[in-house]
Amino acid sequence: MKNVALTTASTIADLKNKAVESEVVYLVVGKNTIGDSGGGLYWWDESSTADEDLIYGNVIASTQVTTGRFLRVNTKNITLPHAVLQMNGGAKTVIANGTVNASGEITVNFTYDNTTNGTAIFTQQPWIAICTPQPNSVNGNDVVFGQVKAYANSFKQGTFAFSRGGATTLSLSIVTTGLNVLGVRPAASGTPVSVMVIGL
Repeated sequence: MKNVALTTASTIADLKNKAVESEVVYLVVGKNTIGDSGGGLYWWDESSTADEDLIYGNVIASTQVTTGRFLRVNTKNITLPHAVLQMNGGAKTVIANGTVNASGEITVNFTYDNTTNGTAIFTQQPWIAICTPQPNSVNGNDVVFGQVKAYANSFKQGTFAFSRGGATTLSLSIVTTGLNVLGVRPAASGTPVSVMVIGL
């Protein structure tokens, strides 16, 4: 079995502009905006001339070459009480939306029934987590980013921390304090966020 690389694209429009490679899996984070649940996994078929499908996103043409298409890896989508589960062979992708608490954190249950002790979706620690604010959820002067804080309960639960930094404040810090620009604040309580986690 060949090893394949994984590369990410923010949206379908971003995927269309990516360099085409035959041994790469393309993870598209959203259809039109990051985290809108319209992305997926794609592979490059260099001989395909299929009609482009921008409605459902199953066939995507490249802006780099004429012949060849990005084809969506067939997935089975399951709507859970708290998330969408995409299953592709052994790989599983959980996409959950929610709002952060006063500490700028959100906790997601990686179980089928959204309980802390339900049947686990992942059998090992997930290997990819993409944490983003939902579109138009953040004041234009704030940059919000998220990261994994911890997995718990045999990977049945994950906590993700979201931080923000005022764009104006950061610009002034660069001028007045040199490299000391990494101070961040928790995202404001109630900020809508998306978490996408991939694993086995």
